[in-house]
Amino acid sequence: MNEIKTNYEYETGVIIAKIFRAHNLGPQKMPAILCNKHGPFTFGNSPLVSVKMAKVLEIVAQMAYKGLWAEPEYQ
Repeated sequence: MNEIKTNYEYETGVIIAKIFRAHNLGPQKMPAILCNKHGPFTFGNSPLVSVKMAKVLEIVAQMAYKGLWAEPEYQ
């Protein structure tokens, strides 16, 4: 996210929207996003659903990380 120099929150949202449009995505298809040097962005039809998406994202990230240790040739 080197392109963000000012208005960090706004510009981060602009980048997320740009990526969604470029790949024909949206919060329904992609309910969790990781941004460089930032925590997760998660979406849902309620705050509880967004929190659950954050937990799912954390579990998937842990699985991927542990997978790197199990199969080092994929690093």
